[in-house]
Amino acid sequence: MKHFGLWIDGYPAININKDKKTTYSIIIVNPYKNQSSFTLEISDLNIKKIVKVPAFSAKKLNMFEIIKKNNWTGQLYLYGKRRAILYVVNHAFDDFNSISTIEHSDPFRAELTYVPRFQHLRNKIHKKIKMLLS
Repeated sequence: MKHFGLWIDGYPAININKDKKTTYSIIIVNPYKNQSSFTLEISDLNIKKIVKVPAFSAKKLNMFEIIKKNNWTGQLYLYGKRRAILYVVNHAFDDFNSISTIEHSDPFRAELTYVPRFQHLRNKIHKKIKMLLS
C-alpha cells in the first residue's frame, strides 16, 4: 500500500466451466466502520467493475455473472484505498453451498490502513529528531 497508494490482491486461476458445472465466486469482507469501494479488474476481458461493500459487511460476487462466458480461465485483481479480506470460492455452478475449495488471500492482517494526522506529524518529528541525534 505504501508504494502504490492502494491495496491490491489478485487470484491467478479462476476457472469457469459450465459443462463441468463449476464456477468461482469471490467474497469481499469489509471489516471497517465505513463503506469501502473496490475495483474488480479482469484485464484480458477488459472488465472493470466498481464494488461497494457496506461497513462491517461482506459481498459475494459470482464470477460467471460478471464474466458471462461458459468456459473461461484467467486471473482477477481487486483493489481499493482500504484493505479487504478476500475469499475465493470454487463451487458448483448452480449451488454455492456445494463448495470444492475456499482460499483466503493472506495480505490482510488487521493492520491500520491509515495513521491519524496528529500521529503522522508526531512520527515525522520523531524521525527528524532521531536523524539529528545519530
